[in-house]
Amino acid sequence: MIIDKNLFYIDGIKMNKYPILQVTFGYPKLWGDDTGRDTLSGTFSGTFKGVYPTFTIYFGATDQQQIEELTALFDKPHVTLKYYDPNKKKWIEKGCYTPDYSLDFKRVGIAEGFNLQLTSEAKRRKK
Repeated sequence: MIIDKNLFYIDGIKMNKYPILQVTFGYPKLWGDDTGRDTLSGTFSGTFKGVYPTFTIYFGATDQQQIEELTALFDKPHVTLKYYDPNKKKWIEKGCYTPDYSLDFKRVGIAEGFNLQLTSEAKRRKK
């Protein structure tokens, strides 16, 4: 799926002013504590909790002002991600939690490229 960064928001802030290089969608499955593979039979069993989509955003080099704006967003424990899904032909809005992150500074005032993975707080709906 192609995401147009002109149609991509985090907490109402349009992301087109930042150097976004790529957005990757992931669909990890979450299983309960009772999940595992039986060592004798080799069968896998457990409680399937659902698929909780992830959104990994890859940023290029950012300047000091962009870093300050982005870290204000990423320091929040929860954000709202809104994007236009061209396959569904509609806007999608998801509450997400933010992870720990780090920035590398090899030049004064410029952060090297970095990525951030937002994870949906709600499981993906069945089609």
